[in-house]
Amino acid sequence: MKFSNTFIASILVLGLTGCSDDKKPGKPTPDGKVRIAEDIGLKVVSETGEAIAGAQIAIGATVVTTDETGSVAVPATWTEKASVSISAKNFVQQTLLDQAPGAMTYSLKAKIGVPKFQLSGVTKGHNIVNGDGLIDFGLVMETIQKKDLASFQIEKAVSPLEDHFTVMGRDAAVPSNITMPKQTESYIFNITLEKPQYRFYFPQSGGHQMVALQGRFPFKTIVDGIRSGKKVFQMVNEFNLLSGAIRSVTLRGSQSVMDLDTTDFSFSAKKKISSPTFAQDEVYMAIAATKNRDRLIPNDLKLFETPGQIGMNFKPNEAPFVLGVLKKREAFMDKKDPNNLLSLTILPASEKTPMLLPLSAVPTYSANSGIKVAVPNSRGLNKLGMSAILSEVVEYSIGNEKALASLPVLEVYAAGWSSTMKVPEVPREFKGKNLRWMVTFYANQSEASSALGSLMENSTHITQSSVDFN
Repeated sequence: MKFSNTFIASILVLGLTGCSDDKKPGKPTPDGKVRIAEDIGLKVVSETGEAIAGAQIAIGATVVTTDETGSVAVPATWTEKASVSISAKNFVQQTLLDQAPGAMTYSLKAKIGVPKFQLSGVTKGHNIVNGDGLIDFGLVMETIQKKDLASFQIEKAVSPLEDHFTVMGRDAAVPSNITMPKQTESYIFNITLEKPQYRFYFPQSGGHQMVALQGRFPFKTIVDGIRSGKKVFQMVNEFNLLSGAIRSVTLRGSQSVMDLDTTDFSFSAKKKISSPTFAQDEVYMAIAATKNRDRLIPNDLKLFETPGQIGMNFKPNEAPFVLGVLKKREAFMDKKDPNNLLSLTILPASEKTPMLLPLSAVPTYSANSGIKVAVPNSRGLNKLGMSAILSEVVEYSIGNEKALASLPVLEVYAAGWSSTMKVPEVPREFKGKNLRWMVTFYANQSEASSALGSLMENSTHITQSSVDFN
């Protein structure tokens, strides 16, 4: 019995959660900038608001450098719209296209490395009843903010690394962030499953917020389905998330241990959810979620292979949301998705039929002409802007296991939607390496504008695709 790929698929998009209420200085203006007091000039800060000294801001041919407060005066040569590129050691380079002159605060993301800081432990609170026909499992992941969804990496939700144990004399493997407390069920004869510990890896030490969920699935139904040729992902509607808990952890070394409860809140409220209309070669995944401060917590997960309506579980007495994910059927079922086609919505839960942006066309890239991509149909939504994120795709090892990670190198943002985007030259140190441009179109249902650095926070809809090159 092999749980590896099929079990991963069943929970693949659970990590697509999060919603940010982070306040930005000032109010966005139509050109996509955030105005601040003129005497502040230009300022560069980290995502946590800390000043970045020594950051370079290139405006056309003019380059200025921030002082110890992260500030520098607006250069007098900046008199018309120009591209602004901000770079600093250990931070992802950011370029904002066609920016009008004026005071501005720029927020840079810290560069990340491959995951190497381990958190491990057991999940607690499972009510195991041997012989009840149900398999109890736990899922541990780091919570995700909405602003990170455009560059979301799947290993944040489902570990690419596996733990192995023996079932019916055969090797079984599940993602390392899944737990299965010791339990015995019958399938022709008694079978004991036991994988009590989770392992999760982070690219950075320091503080992290974790969510631990527990759920159940009918053992015989899933096994019969697998034996008949179905993939577990096609049977994900049989999986039932019951409860969860949120904990903060501080990683101080290469290995940390924390046992996690799973019973702080339940998912006992019910609500009917409708899917959008979609093509036969597409599938739609709905993730029920409720808000926890600046994040969303997954409550339930359902797959629509055809358009329709289905009941979902939610945390009671909370405002329910649905994260809708549209992908090609082949990508969902067989994990063959070299161009990462995805359309995503974040909307209040409703029985009304939602509308999604269509899947985006695959972009092309050349050093001379930049990025070209067909502009998708906005379907009447407000076109906030678009981004292109360049990442290095690297293989890394933990012990004898190998996995892939996408490490962002630079980000480019533009107001509105366009079929072409002039992007900076690939940094010399990355030329010849395995690279990926991820192009994302952002939209919302209102007429409000958005600062270019806050596109994802202000979006209700995105559609994206990627192209790899070296």
